[in-house]
Amino acid sequence: MSRVSLSLATRMRAMPARLVVALLAFLLLGGAACKDADDETRTDSPSQSAASTPATSSAAETVNYIAPTPPASAALEQFIIECLRGVDVATAAAQAIANCPAPYPTKVQAEAAEGPLQLLLVDFVSSPERCAFTVSYLVWPDGAGWHARSMGQLLGGDMGTRLVRTLPLRSEDLAADGARSVVLPDGSLRLGVIHSGGECGSGAPQDGFILLGLDGDQWNKYWDSSGDERTRFGHTRMQFAGDGIDSLQLTGDSWFRPDPRRKVFHESNSGPHRYFEQTWVRSGDSYKLAAETANPTSYNTLVEFVYSLTIGDRIAAERWVVDSDLVNTAISLGLNQDPLDERWSGYCGNRYSDGSPCTVLINELGENNVIVTDRGVRLTMTQTGTDSLISAIEPCTYWYDDMGGHCD
Repeated sequence: MSRVSLSLATRMRAMPARLVVALLAFLLLGGAACKDADDETRTDSPSQSAASTPATSSAAETVNYIAPTPPASAALEQFIIECLRGVDVATAAAQAIANCPAPYPTKVQAEAAEGPLQLLLVDFVSSPERCAFTVSYLVWPDGAGWHARSMGQLLGGDMGTRLVRTLPLRSEDLAADGARSVVLPDGSLRLGVIHSGGECGSGAPQDGFILLGLDGDQWNKYWDSSGDERTRFGHTRMQFAGDGIDSLQLTGDSWFRPDPRRKVFHESNSGPHRYFEQTWVRSGDSYKLAAETANPTSYNTLVEFVYSLTIGDRIAAERWVVDSDLVNTAISLGLNQDPLDERWSGYCGNRYSDGSPCTVLINELGENNVIVTDRGVRLTMTQTGTDSLISAIEPCTYWYDDMGGHCD
């Protein structure tokens, strides 16, 4: 695999005449709307003071940031084709893209797909990077040269979506490649692409997957993971399992999870979360969910227990305690939230990690709809086999100081 990242600061090299023509086409078709970032004074957040902006009068003037316009598609396609003239191998093509001066105001990322087909994934990302735009292309050769196909309609309208993932995977054991091609027994071509949809903003990863097929000179989308809500998680990561494109592994957390348990406690980007793993297997030109598991964390136990109490499922609640009498204790302390509307806060160990004890802050709506912590409950966890089970439940008094909130 070849991954190359090119920034605007890359040293300009001598260019052949045909490449000069391509860049002139870019300037005429798409670059006229873009201004040099160094010529603008921009304010990106309220935290920037007016004093940092040059004043032209007694009062400092602020020039708001204006998002650059995506370059014209024809100019970018011509740029790609001219850069790859004379190149016939995808890995070499990624390097060739890197050696071409980037069309202003973008940086270019390129990656060769794994497999028998010579395929190149190319992203043009706005620079300076403010999530203004990402324009992606799938590039492949034939006898007459290279084809460049815009992926805009196949990826959707998320301006943060990229073909080339740059956020690192957490485990070295995971397959890092994001695209694989295969030739099916009937001779048809398929390409599986794991793309990223969360590489700007908070930086929370949000991988997705599309299965493409080449019909003539057109790539058609056969399956899109975003079309199945069971793939909806927070901080989603995906990777190929085994060889080829027959199996996918997905990991994610409960932040965006569309199930009723998600409403038990308030969750934020940083946590706390339940964590899930899924396996998807290819069936023809689509994928089926083969397995799903929830990681056996203390927070998962806490969510399942409170949810079971709330819906009145005592048998399910007893699954999460070492002694069934603890269910009566929990009910007497009001741990059956009604309705489930994310008013309560729940966490285990440190607020953004896991462990014991777990704490539930029972919040109610006060005057002017202000949420007020009414009381708290502490639940001690005991590891039993692979599960964390509740071994003690007691009330606690919530208080707050300079060090944060406490429930003792």
